[in-house]
Amino acid sequence: MHLFDLLDKSEQRQIKIIQLILRHSQTVSIGQIIAELDSNRLTIKKDIGLINAKFGQFSKNLTLVLKDGYLYLERDITTSADEIYAIFLTNSVKYKILIYLLSHKSIDTCSIIETLNISISTYERRAKELNQVLADFHLKIHNGQLSGSERQIRHFYLQLLWFARPYQTNQREFDSPRVQAILHELSQTNGQLFTEAGEMKLNIYLAIVNRRYHAGVIHAKKIPLNFDSPLYHQLHQAFQTYFSTNAYRSLDAEAEVQQLFLFLISNYCFNVDIPFIRYGLQQEVDNIATVQSVHHEISNDIRVRLLNYKFSEDFLVRIDISLIQTHFRAVFMRGWMAIFGKAGIYDQLIDLPEASFFNITSELNEKICQLLGLNPHDRAELISEISGRYAAIFHLAFRNIDYQLKIGCDFGYEAVMADIIIDKLKQRIDFRLKYTIEPYQRHHQYDIIISNLDKKYPHQQHSRNFVMLSTEYDSDFYFLNRFLEKRYLHQLKSLGNTAGGATERT
Repeated sequence: MHLFDLLDKSEQRQIKIIQLILRHSQTVSIGQIIAELDSNRLTIKKDIGLINAKFGQFSKNLTLVLKDGYLYLERDITTSADEIYAIFLTNSVKYKILIYLLSHKSIDTCSIIETLNISISTYERRAKELNQVLADFHLKIHNGQLSGSERQIRHFYLQLLWFARPYQTNQREFDSPRVQAILHELSQTNGQLFTEAGEMKLNIYLAIVNRRYHAGVIHAKKIPLNFDSPLYHQLHQAFQTYFSTNAYRSLDAEAEVQQLFLFLISNYCFNVDIPFIRYGLQQEVDNIATVQSVHHEISNDIRVRLLNYKFSEDFLVRIDISLIQTHFRAVFMRGWMAIFGKAGIYDQLIDLPEASFFNITSELNEKICQLLGLNPHDRAELISEISGRYAAIFHLAFRNIDYQLKIGCDFGYEAVMADIIIDKLKQRIDFRLKYTIEPYQRHHQYDIIISNLDKKYPHQQHSRNFVMLSTEYDSDFYFLNRFLEKRYLHQLKSLGNTAGGATERT
């Protein structure tokens, strides 16, 4: 589901204008906006005025400026993207319907059309549109009620409140002294078990349970899971009491603690730097057969792919812990909420030049869908979410490989001038490539020699040469970076194909 499917078409277009500017370093041509949005100049100029009117509601320093055919974003240093998005979403009829259903058993049609000041036909049209996006979460509005499993309803609302509202709004509304007291008590034994974001998600989740309970719509059942780690038992002891008070007297406290633990894992809430957390998550994988099957298949494939590279054991454990949480989510939750859609950060990772290093992600996507036996719709949804998570792991692995290109610089200048050129190279060489760089010394061996002279280097055994046309201007750097990248990936491939991790020189 795309978050901005909750908006009308015109406001979806306005969000796309904002995101285009963000994607293009806060300036983009009107021509490009018109082309990408398949619109016209008059409509776009009208949208700019409407966007600025919304910006003016909360910031005098945030505005879109159209000048010389380009659209610029002038901004302050405190406004966040979620605050901008919230201006649009909080006025959306579909969003208001969803928030209403969070605290009410069903929608009274007469009441809702009066509250939202809309016609009955508008309400029916928006409800139909909502069902199209709710289907991704296996939910629908039927006879005025939100239908679906309790787990999916909570999963949906956690995503909605997390992504559609500013952090500080959630903090003001959902921070609970009682929950803070529980977290403080838990921290006395094994440190801070949750990240700050994880604590906020915990508060939001418990608020969702509270609102649905008081609306009389909770039908949670105990899930057949055998959580049995020390981590689970510690949380069980703390939250069993929480769910056993008079405030929740008709709830099954045991079932609620299980659901809570599942949500904490699936939403990356734990502070995984703590050994106690890592051990607990690794234990729980083997307690849940479906998760165990999926996790072992996928993690083994990834480890085989990374086997011949030099990684610390701690790094491999970090990858394993990330995969555990991802696979719990993939097994038990359906649907996810995209902000940038196909232009999001995970998709950008896949499109990076070193994609050849982790093209195995498509194989992993297919494998997990087969293991879970997903239908075509759920398959497409899961792949759109999980492909980025797998790609991110390989991207991180790429950045952590213990290999550096050795570059020597041989310029026909005296030492001080040569050092200036080397400093310039350091600023222009692709930051994703690991390398050492120094003035060329004939008794050293190099992977690459960069020079402004076409020379022979008879003492070099395996080096490749790059001759710059100009050391004064930047014309060479595009070609230099492509050359370095190709050589770096070649060396990594040689490293991965050589037993024991020894680099094969060619």
